[in-house]
Amino acid sequence: MNFVLEFELNQEDHRPTYLRLAEAIVSAIRLGRIKPGDELPSTRELCKQLPVSRGTIRKTYQIPFEKGCIGARPGSGTFVTEKTPMFLHLRDLTHSRTSAESSRKTS
Repeated sequence: MNFVLEFELNQEDHRPTYLRLAEAIVSAIRLGRIKPGDELPSTRELCKQLPVSRGTIRKTYQIPFEKGCIGARPGSGTFVTEKTPMFLHLRDLTHSRTSAESSRKTS
């Protein structure tokens, strides 16, 4: 597995880390750095590469999973889907997730 996620913890960006990581993953897919069928690192492997918790990585993977960009194969890992929606804009990831969180907090 040759997955390298270009991610920098920008202290000036106050959005949650998992959203910024999800954007980095989707951006890498859209730019062709990660291709359909490529395996992503396990949550355990990725939290060793980045200064974030495994829970943050799980939350990160959930966003592109919900959008159809990645999928899980039980016992095999997490992969970029063959039919990744390339029309997906990064702001769609952030907007849909933060809107859902806001509505949960006000409920």
